[in-house]
Amino acid sequence: MPLTVQELLENYYGTNLYGSRDPLDATSIGTTATQILRQNPNRFAFTVINLSGNTVYINTTSTVSSTNGIRVSGSGGSAFFEWRLDGELPSREWYAVASGASSDIWVLTLVSI
Repeated sequence: MPLTVQELLENYYGTNLYGSRDPLDATSIGTTATQILRQNPNRFAFTVINLSGNTVYINTTSTVSSTNGIRVSGSGGSAFFEWRLDGELPSREWYAVASGASSDIWVLTLVSI
């Protein structure tokens, strides 16, 4: 009998998973640090996609800047974090700052439920 994607994920991870978009609804980033994810020990993975033409920088601290962050290039650049590759990083709180005002991003998360 064929399995659904949810059943395959449950078999692989040993738990039910739920995907969601922008848990903090932080879809527009400016030139001051904005929290984009709260700490969540049940978060397995997340992706940040930069929809703007500006450069966005992300970090686990509010001191994120162009010299203290992971660069997410404009016009579709992305950053992906997953627990098997990145340890506890996906579960931490995350902040973002942009090189220009009103820089739209999209955050997707995968959490255990």
